[in-house]
Amino acid sequence: MAKWKLVMSWHYSYLKEGTWDDDETGVKEFILEAGAVYGVPSIEHRKSIEILSFEETDGVAQATIRIDSHTYALKSDEDEVTGSCGYEYSVCGDHVSVTVSFTMKIVQG
Repeated sequence: MAKWKLVMSWHYSYLKEGTWDDDETGVKEFILEAGAVYGVPSIEHRKSIEILSFEETDGVAQATIRIDSHTYALKSDEDEVTGSCGYEYSVCGDHVSVTVSFTMKIVQG
């Protein structure tokens, strides 16, 4: 069986009520293995990527992945999938919004 990876292109955004914002982008690869759990880039301590299932049939890989409360179905022979996750909180009376937007695809590697 070939090695397959989940490739995530991500954009992190931190916004504190107009007083401070921060943006970061990147690409991260994760080994596709059923039961594996990884942290979402830039918010590893708050959100995770769960590989619920993974299988390869006739050279086509497919996986079911849960991030936050959303479940995504990916196949290696289809277009990438788009999603986002995040959280909000208050600090010293200011509202803070943290978001990671991403696209995911399955590649052989």
